[in-house]
Amino acid sequence: MTQEELAAAVGVNVSYISNLERDFSANTKSGKPRAGEDLCAKLSKVLGVDEDIIRVEYDWAPKHSPIPPELASIGFDDLDKDDLREIADFIRFRKSQKEKEK
Repeated sequence: MTQEELAAAVGVNVSYISNLERDFSANTKSGKPRAGEDLCAKLSKVLGVDEDIIRVEYDWAPKHSPIPPELASIGFDDLDKDDLREIADFIRFRKSQKEKEK
């Protein structure tokens, strides 16, 4: 799917999609774009990706996945996005290992 097709499907300008892909925006203080919650839902539907994956990418709390108490008790405030992605990658890795064991 091209940026033009995606932009048309979710109702935004193609330059906004480009900025999201490049993680850049001249219109925000941080210089990083942040897809709104509505756009996360639209992108999820159009791209066929779990909405929580997109929500987390743009700093929104997951909508459908409650955090287990074992994780909720850990302070994540000191961790940056890279730390959190590394943790998520490890969890996905462990889940895939368990699936293979079945």
